[in-house]
Amino acid sequence: MENAASNLNAQKQQLLLEWKKLYSEALIDALRPSGDVLQIGFGHGFSADRIQTFHPKTHTIIESHPQALDEARKWASKHANVTVIEGKWNTALAQLGTYDAIFFDAYPLEQDLATLCFLFPEETGKLSLQSKALYNLISEQMSKITNKFSDRDIEDFYQQIGQFNPEALPIFFQKLKDNQNISETQYENVVKKCHLDESKKETAPASTSEGSKKPDDMRICLEDCLKSHMKAGSRFSCFVSSQNSKYGDSQFFENIITNPSINYSESSISIKMSDRDRLALLIRVEKA
Repeated sequence: MENAASNLNAQKQQLLLEWKKLYSEALIDALRPSGDVLQIGFGHGFSADRIQTFHPKTHTIIESHPQALDEARKWASKHANVTVIEGKWNTALAQLGTYDAIFFDAYPLEQDLATLCFLFPEETGKLSLQSKALYNLISEQMSKITNKFSDRDIEDFYQQIGQFNPEALPIFFQKLKDNQNISETQYENVVKKCHLDESKKETAPASTSEGSKKPDDMRICLEDCLKSHMKAGSRFSCFVSSQNSKYGDSQFFENIITNPSINYSESSISIKMSDRDRLALLIRVEKA
């Protein structure tokens, strides 16, 4: 298990970062940000760096993750036209005005796993099966675990198994807390770091109707921006992990693509990475 997970982390992490950088740059180039620009999610700063090459009048960044927020503030201190807003985008947007260009890249940690599955479908699929089997074995032995877990133990578990089974994490760590294998403080820290509150919502029983699907944050944000934060000629683009056409997403098709007040376009482009070329979905929305 350690070898499999370590190989993925060691061999693929650099390619994941390369993908994020090249894909983000391609999206920003297509967006052509100018005037007042809003960036939702700072990430590794690749998008922010590219936006600055277009010399926007103002550049506003919304970020909620503590580590990314700290990096965004350090980065912003070198750019006079940048303002960083702390908070969730769905709360922060209410206090903001209109923008000429908006870029969305605010996703939970599980986004990386989705991207890895896209970049390396055969290897990640095999590893996910191995991890799930090991997770199930550990779960069966929960009642026999008596030792206390250190912060390092928790981190190692997340990197080697937990991140590949996000839907099972809430129950697993709840059991550790109930069995007193981890402290209340450790549990609270892991809830925050691994977004376990969000995972609980995602794994709650749901009906099979289309209306019960997990909401698409990007679509919801886009709808809000179109309504209150974009003017005629304003443009929107986003980083997506799934390279499936949005024409196949019925809600997105109904609410966005067929909206008469916007011009929607998407195209498949080739991202030339160091190991091989990969196709990527480029989305662009312009308010008419």
